[in-house]
Amino acid sequence: MTKDYNKITKPVQRKLRLKKLHVEPSKFQPRSIELDHGHVADLVRVLATGKALDPLHVRSVGDGSFTVLDGHHSFAAYREAKWRGAVPALVYSCTVAEGQQIAARENSKARLQMKDEEKRDWAWRLTVEQAELSRTQVSQLCNVSPATVSRMRRVLKRLNDNEIDTPKSWKAAQIAVEGKAQGEWSEEQQEEWRQAAYAKLKQNIARDIVQYSEHDPELVLEVVQEIMGNSRFATGAEHLGFHEGEINDFTGEFTPANQPDDGDDEF
Repeated sequence: MTKDYNKITKPVQRKLRLKKLHVEPSKFQPRSIELDHGHVADLVRVLATGKALDPLHVRSVGDGSFTVLDGHHSFAAYREAKWRGAVPALVYSCTVAEGQQIAARENSKARLQMKDEEKRDWAWRLTVEQAELSRTQVSQLCNVSPATVSRMRRVLKRLNDNEIDTPKSWKAAQIAVEGKAQGEWSEEQQEEWRQAAYAKLKQNIARDIVQYSEHDPELVLEVVQEIMGNSRFATGAEHLGFHEGEINDFTGEFTPANQPDDGDDEF
């Protein structure tokens, strides 16, 4: 199972206490958003039946603790459910780099579907940080085409040759190497990008936003605020005018303070 990936040793199946486990999402979580809270809630319902989840993939740190490589949603569900027993785990004795390869391989499998953009970003990260991996290895680990990995290698070489700082995402790397930093785009290009990004983001989050906002809109805003960070959240709210305004007592419609009066005050 592991001989193609730098001879990573096979895992040992064990049962571990939750207090022995911790996460390092910046190292071992390929997804752009760390947790899908809807998926966590589904797993909590499974745990309520008394049945444990599929084994976590973890890395032995050496001090008696373990880092989660794959299974972040399951780990969050165990904690939310206040699971009292030990949890099944596949324990690897591996380096951080090998742990990242395992995380990429396991996350690319179709359980909670990893988006294509997230797969490419993780392939880009391995291309940048683990030059010893072959094109085929990166392709297999991240479930992207070998041709994509070859292009990544060419882009990385051009960035290095021109002494350009290496971006964290694959899309940003392509923009950087083409000399099209967003600040250099025309207004038309900016608007085209913004419309495409708006449509893509809406498609990705609309279902969950609608589902949860019907029952608990405050919860949705709290999640968005946590993901964005306080500063960006406040800036966005101010941009839309929602830092100040009025709510119509009859319709419930919110009117931002900076929205001009359209002169339609018919009742």
